[in-house]
Amino acid sequence: MEDLEGAGYELGYIPIMDLVWGKGFIAPGGEGNADRIVDGADLQGKRVLELGSGAGGGTMVLASKYGANVVGLELEAPLVELSRQHAREAGLSDKIEFRCVEPGPLPFEDASFDAFYTSGVVCHIEDRLSLFRDALRVLKPGGVLLGYDWFPTALSDDINNWMKAAGLHLFPDTPQGYTRWMREAGFENLSHSDASD
Repeated sequence: MEDLEGAGYELGYIPIMDLVWGKGFIAPGGEGNADRIVDGADLQGKRVLELGSGAGGGTMVLASKYGANVVGLELEAPLVELSRQHAREAGLSDKIEFRCVEPGPLPFEDASFDAFYTSGVVCHIEDRLSLFRDALRVLKPGGVLLGYDWFPTALSDDINNWMKAAGLHLFPDTPQGYTRWMREAGFENLSHSDASD
């Protein structure tokens, strides 16, 4: 954690988020958000792929609380190292693997995972159709996609202008837009809920 500046994170950001959301969580919601995402899913002994594992908070919840074997993918090498440290400290290294990857196709064979998990990451990916097709490809038949993301209720120039002014690299879409992308990618039995409260 010597220098997270190159990873796009202020050096003091991670410890502050640990205090706010819990160790290893760099997005709002902490463990409670992870619980909401997997509510009703049986992950015991299942192989789960996490896209955007961050500092490892959600990954550790999936392994320790839900009994999953998790592969966490992250773009930022310093976060991967920090996540590995967190997993070692929690005694979960045998159930978790963290990999630093480049953007692009998922580096796994077809039908490799029982579940695909992501929290607050897909909004940063412009080509959602390719992502969802690849997610479906690496899922076993009957596998599930579990996720949380940031959504506007409607798209507008105001949202795009605000994000540009704030320096955010997001590609906003509505829940209906995500549903359309997932359905076009081949997912079935889609459902979503509003957690904005």
